[in-house]
Parts: sequence; structure tokens; C-alpha cells
Amino acid sequence: MDKVVYHIEVSKATDSKLRDCVINLQWGQSNTNEPPITVEDIIKGAIWEFLSQFEEPKQSNSIMAILLDAKNTNYLIRNNFKSIMREKKMRQVDLVAETDINKTNLSQILNNKYAPGLDSFLRIWAALDFPKITDCIYIEYLD
Repeated sequence: MDKVVYHIEVSKATDSKLRDCVINLQWGQSNTNEPPITVEDIIKGAIWEFLSQFEEPKQSNSIMAILLDAKNTNYLIRNNFKSIMREKKMRQVDLVAETDINKTNLSQILNNKYAPGLDSFLRIWAALDFPKITDCIYIEYLD
């Protein structure tokens, strides 16, 4: 099988969360003959979950529905990061520390002043413990 190699960098806090996930999953796997779960498995699973969100074109507010409807340009993609942070009782200063995103840029992202790039999105998503993508973003249709 042909493979493509990607190099990613994560904060120490994200690395710690990934390793905790591996330990928890390996503990639940202790009585099986399955190969041990690795950090790479967790990252691949997170990416697969993210990509699977684009495969639901039947939902009118899904990302794929928007991409397939090339004629409809009257929408904005917004994020719910602020409300997810509230649920987790996380402050913006905590998110700045975990993501290493400048506080001004992060504020603009959280207030939907501008959309985050993929790198910033993934950093925030990881810092918020990988909530479902459909919980993170939504479509706002314009008149």
C-alpha cells in the first residue's frame, strides 16, 4: 500500500491528552489479542472522524451539501467554539495557552470575525478535546 507521510506538531498539553487516550484505550483492551493502540491510531481516527463529516450531503446544513450546491453562495461557515468553551468552563486565556494562537487572533476566531485556517482550527479542536465537527461549525445562510 502506498503511503504519504505528514509531519505535525502539537503542544505538550495535546500530546499529554493523546497519550492519556492511548493509556485508557489500551487498558480497556488488556484482555484481547488486538495489537496495542498507538498515538498514531488516535490521530488517524480523529482525522477520519473529521473527514467523515464531509460525507453527509443529504443533510441540508452539512458542509458537503454546501460544497455540492455551487450556485448557493449566500452563506457563511461559523464556529461554536465559544459555546463549547463555556460548556467546558474553559477561559480564553486557557485556550491561548493550549493552542499557542495569538490572543487577538483567537478572539476574532471565537467571535466569528474571521474563519480559522486549518492549522488554527485543528489546534482549537484538539484543545477542546475533539468535539464532533458538526458541533464545532454551522452554516449561516444570508438573505
